[in-house]
Amino acid sequence: MKSCISFTICLGLLRSTQTSSVGKPVYPITASLFLDRTDVSEWNETLDRFQKQGGDTVWLQAPPLVRRSKEDLQEDPVYKWCREKDHATSEEVDCFTRAQQELTSQGLNIVAFASYQYEEDFSKVIVKCPKYDKMITTVYTYFRIVLPGQHSSDPCDFNGLDVVVLFTSFGGSDAHQNDVNMGTVDRYGDMLMIYASLVAIAKLGVSNSLKLAVSPSIDMTTFGLNRTVNDHVTGFGYIVESSVDIIAVHEGRGYGHAAYYWPTQATQPVQTLDPQLDKIIKKINPNWKTNGTFQDWFTGSVHELFQKLGSEAAELRKQYSSLELWLGLEAFDDLNDDPCLPLKGMATVRDTVNKQRLDFALAQGAAGVRKVVAFSWDPDFTCTTHNHNITLSEQIVQDAKRSIIFECRFHSSQNRSVVAIGINVMGSGFHIDWEDNKGQRHQDQVYGCYVEGDYGHYHPLIPSLEYVQVCDPYEDFQLADKGHVIVKALDGYQECIFEYDFTESENNDE
Repeated sequence: MKSCISFTICLGLLRSTQTSSVGKPVYPITASLFLDRTDVSEWNETLDRFQKQGGDTVWLQAPPLVRRSKEDLQEDPVYKWCREKDHATSEEVDCFTRAQQELTSQGLNIVAFASYQYEEDFSKVIVKCPKYDKMITTVYTYFRIVLPGQHSSDPCDFNGLDVVVLFTSFGGSDAHQNDVNMGTVDRYGDMLMIYASLVAIAKLGVSNSLKLAVSPSIDMTTFGLNRTVNDHVTGFGYIVESSVDIIAVHEGRGYGHAAYYWPTQATQPVQTLDPQLDKIIKKINPNWKTNGTFQDWFTGSVHELFQKLGSEAAELRKQYSSLELWLGLEAFDDLNDDPCLPLKGMATVRDTVNKQRLDFALAQGAAGVRKVVAFSWDPDFTCTTHNHNITLSEQIVQDAKRSIIFECRFHSSQNRSVVAIGINVMGSGFHIDWEDNKGQRHQDQVYGCYVEGDYGHYHPLIPSLEYVQVCDPYEDFQLADKGHVIVKALDGYQECIFEYDFTESENNDE
């Protein structure tokens, strides 16, 4: 089984912070990845700033689960004190040799060792299967956890199965004092069964206030993995089977792995519509050509991908009721023209972006998701540069009332009124650009005739989403049977474009 989403998965735990804001958040980016902090006052200052822009959820990234060899672990200074007594000889042996002896004798096939290192004080509750798992106390405290690579009808009977043996250590000083976080590595295919095992283990040690999340990456470049939108949707389905609560899919634009464009713009040059993305692609693809188009270099758009992921998530929630699809927004450009200074623990520099770029990301990917998480708060929202004299967080607060359309379409094939769904759209006017049945385009300014201010609240979507059905600038018979409509809020940065085709009878009423 091969997943078609390329995994850079962080399996962690999320806790919502308490916010004093009333009503709708200031901005839809209400979750963010944060660098860890051990000082309470520093956390309080950081969270105060985050809450001013509407933030309510902190994502702490756990370290990766690292594939190891037995010899590698034996030579690792962190694990040199992990030793057990061999009952047959009464001699001490290292934990890894002992694991090999014990588990092999029980019919398990060890395909790999792995380690997870975060200096957390795990409790005995993560010892899910005492037949295989154990806590080992010497100078340090070590845990041995056995992860099956295939499904087993008995959750603690792995006889005949391939397994990965995970080790973690605790030296006696937990600077975090947080609940359990478990991390996963860049693996896919059969390793998905191990993710499911990690989820089951982690859920033993957490309260109902915490949720488990994964953050898969995508690659829609034709010069990279060359995966289609449907390939990624298939991969999404595989991840859902691991029973995590939240899947926060990276939208890919920051690293140049995906692009923002509307259906009518596929044949336009990337450089014309998104010059920063053009620079990123030139950096990662030496075969990039001048005036290359979106369809030359991408198999689909962020908009198309998240439309289909949203539909798939809605269908899968019938079986996995706790499932939430989040948009993982990359609030940076992978360039160093005007970079934020790297912080401790960051190996590279990258350019910060402005709020207009964030608005476009939301317009492309946020219509069908439950929440938006930014990757990441530090330093993308907090730094100033030569070209940005205020932080991105400050830009958001200052410009928070601007309209953003997340989705535009006709109400239905029978009711061809234009619908705009987004934030701050209820009180906005709109520019509608449409084509009549004689091939002439018209531009009209219109306002809403019907609104639902709680649209997001009553759907499994971003709660602050608003629904507006605009007053028709045309009679239905005047519209061309096939074409596209351009919708733009009067004060919005971005337009929203949708295509339609009524040449064949369709019945897609709401």
